[in-house]
Amino acid sequence: MPEICRFMGLVVTMYSNDHPPPHIHVRRGDDEATFLLDGTLHEGSLPRRKRALVRRWARLHQPELAACWDRVSRREPARYDRSTAMRLKRRSRSALVDVTSVEVLHDHVVRLGFSDGCVGELDLGPELWGPLFEPMAASYDEFCRVAVNTEIGTIAWPNGADLAPEVLHLEATGTCAG
Repeated sequence: MPEICRFMGLVVTMYSNDHPPPHIHVRRGDDEATFLLDGTLHEGSLPRRKRALVRRWARLHQPELAACWDRVSRREPARYDRSTAMRLKRRSRSALVDVTSVEVLHDHVVRLGFSDGCVGELDLGPELWGPLFEPMAASYDEFCRVAVNTEIGTIAWPNGADLAPEVLHLEATGTCAG
């Protein structure tokens, strides 16, 4: 099963011999669900906030996901192409948003500022799993070393862990004060 993408603790995949309708498989820990390419939940379950995140992400990436489905259906490599995705997104207002500021508020909650003026608060605690994020999950001092990496337009830690800015922006939309 080719992996399409990983973000915010979610793993998105497609099977090469899967059945219609076109869909993605999304896993987070023991939770698993399938979503149609427009972000509609098809089968399974994920926590409510994760379902909403996948729905927004799938809608944002629907053209790339459709291209992946076509390739996978022909038994070709899925090749989720982030550079193609970014070219397609340049047509959309929220596509190329960068993180411009980060402030640790408490626990694993941060206030993020974005290049479109949005400011939102997010609890990143649930996203801090896996080998790359374990140091930040285990140590609040390590978590507090988060900073904006202006070269890639998102938050990052000294060990190289980072989170996709467009996903952070989508998560912050509900609390956006911009």
